[in-house]
Amino acid sequence: GIDLPNAAPDLTAGERRALAAVDAYIAAVGWAPTTRELAAELGTWPSYAGRMLDALAAKGAIRRAAGRARGLVVLTANVA
Repeated sequence: GIDLPNAAPDLTAGERRALAAVDAYIAAVGWAPTTRELAAELGTWPSYAGRMLDALAAKGAIRRAAGRARGLVVLTANVA
């Protein structure tokens, strides 16, 4: 898992929450959530979840594989 208090200090509270949700989903299910599944986990709209994923990728907290619904990889080395 990710030690969120020390994870990438430039992440906003929403980004930290999304990162924690992605990490927990992967730990529980074994693969990354889709944007819709992440939105359901966060209790928000898919467009918001997508923006959070875009921000996390831009800040180096995750990597997204283009064209893959479950192509998220948490880059713990960058955020722990």
